[in-house]
Amino acid sequence: MSNAQDLRRLTEEAANAYEDRVTRLAAIKTETTEMLEGFGKERAEMSAQLKADLAKAEAERVRQAQEEARERAAEVPERRAEVSEMLEGFEQLRSQRGALRSQRCWRAFARSKLRLLLHGEI
Repeated sequence: MSNAQDLRRLTEEAANAYEDRVTRLAAIKTETTEMLEGFGKERAEMSAQLKADLAKAEAERVRQAQEEARERAAEVPERRAEVSEMLEGFEQLRSQRGALRSQRCWRAFARSKLRLLLHGEI
């Protein structure tokens, strides 16, 4: 009978172990479901926060770009004046260079005539 009692005890232990496993698996399933729901809520909150931060950053970026555009527009008259002044300076230099070139040509012509006169060729 010892074998019968051992077999009965093993059967009861197997049944109890099965019930324990089923209970434990149900607990794991519940815990996993709760974790996934928590992750989903956290993800939704994080998504909302990131969208709000992005909208705020976008508004700041647009404001900053508009401010920079206004600053550049305010600098345009000053830059135009600087460029006009530079162009006038370049024009004066070009005129002076032309005058110097004319003087050099005249001097060279005068020297050549003087040489010819001195050598009696004219």
